[in-house]
Amino acid sequence: MTTRVAFCKDISFQLGSGARLRHCLALMELSRVTHPAPNPPWRIRKLLPQLAAQFLLTVLPLAAANQSGPLAVFDFEADDADAEWAVLGPVTVSHAEVAALDGTPIEGVGGRCLKLKTEGGGMAYCLPGKVPGDWSAHGAIRLFLHRGADQQDKRLVIDVMATDDDGKGQLWRRLDLDFTGWARVDMPLRYFGPGDGRLIRWNEVRRLGVRFGGPSEVSIDSVALLPAGEGLGNRVTTDELSRFAFGKPAAETTVGTGRFVVLSDVKDVAFAPLEQDLGEVLRLLHSWLPMEECAADPPTLLVFANEAEYRAFPPRYAAAIKREIGPPQSCGFTIDGISAGFWDSAQGLQRPTFLHEFAHSAIEKQLRLPNRSEWFQEALANLIQTRFRPQPGLAEQITTAITNPAYQIPLRQLCNGQPVPLAHYWQTFTLMDLLLTDPALRPRLPDLVAAFRKAGSTDLAPHLGPVLGTDWQQLETRWKAFCLGRYAKRN
Repeated sequence: MTTRVAFCKDISFQLGSGARLRHCLALMELSRVTHPAPNPPWRIRKLLPQLAAQFLLTVLPLAAANQSGPLAVFDFEADDADAEWAVLGPVTVSHAEVAALDGTPIEGVGGRCLKLKTEGGGMAYCLPGKVPGDWSAHGAIRLFLHRGADQQDKRLVIDVMATDDDGKGQLWRRLDLDFTGWARVDMPLRYFGPGDGRLIRWNEVRRLGVRFGGPSEVSIDSVALLPAGEGLGNRVTTDELSRFAFGKPAAETTVGTGRFVVLSDVKDVAFAPLEQDLGEVLRLLHSWLPMEECAADPPTLLVFANEAEYRAFPPRYAAAIKREIGPPQSCGFTIDGISAGFWDSAQGLQRPTFLHEFAHSAIEKQLRLPNRSEWFQEALANLIQTRFRPQPGLAEQITTAITNPAYQIPLRQLCNGQPVPLAHYWQTFTLMDLLLTDPALRPRLPDLVAAFRKAGSTDLAPHLGPVLGTDWQQLETRWKAFCLGRYAKRN
């Protein structure tokens, strides 16, 4: 006999080894990009008419108006310029004379350039210390790229990457180049997306790299950083996000600003009670863990009046940072630290989704742990949800689950840094409850967070002994005893 457990109004799961799941809060992760079909001659596609000029990179085969005050990063004129670059995979780096390449140089091109060639993928990246260490005052990176005439019928797909010292922290953006000859490419920093490792900010960049997805040949002449200015910052502004999400300026959608931002196109609703709850969510998270506020990048929640518009938003935003995802099947999602849900008149401001996803946003932006639907993120988001939106009968359901091994997976598997099945969310937040309550474990949480940040993963195994001072058997025993003591008493 199976027991159906209603976790909340937006989530339910069925206890059992073959549990059938109905979920509305699961994170829609960024999928790996698949290359689109070959394009006709280069053109700029519009994501939204009013934002096209801001969201898309600019490729200018002809000379254009100069940006004032660019900071030169590479000019490749020195005899040993190619020695400043290292490679991974079958990539060759060499010096070349611009005059020896076909095509007419454009303004900004001359002298020598760097030639990159690979027969099958790989990466070229500069050595540490060769780029400015703080890009936070800049809004875009400018490159002059060349493709030979013999590449006319071939697509070139590369990823331009800004990384930290060891490359585990990445901000990157994909380029799909269909031109030949020389072109100037300006890439807005705010539309670089995070990589698979640790989260970094623009003041932590130490290297510049180019990653190839297949056989490629491209030359680069000069790289510069453009100063941040109006419409050219390194973060998406609130107004820009509002126009992109709702097609309206922030003045028409902002219902809460300060330590966090709430944007919505829902009409005739007073959001003050939700704002109060969100403020309490932040207060509680800060009391638990070493959160770091960044005034320029606050936790953000979008509340859509229309479900269809909500589901259309993730693919649009993902396209802006050169990723591909489909419309979310869930009732809430968080992408790139931006959380969202849609209005349900039956639940109103009490909808658990809003607090759950907002917690994901706060954890990503202020704890600097990416939201990959793994145990640590889901533990905190679900614990917040159960604290602020209590579910009747939850203690009884947890007591049933903790006494029946068929409803559990080993903690070693639960905490491996990979996405957690919805049926085991209860394990994540009860484990987090233990970590925050146990007097021997809670003081170790700041060091655990630091270890997760450094590793770029919340896989607990490497840190179980060195940081928490325990092993899997001991942790399992303490967790089960904790659940029985904490939740069984509530029945």
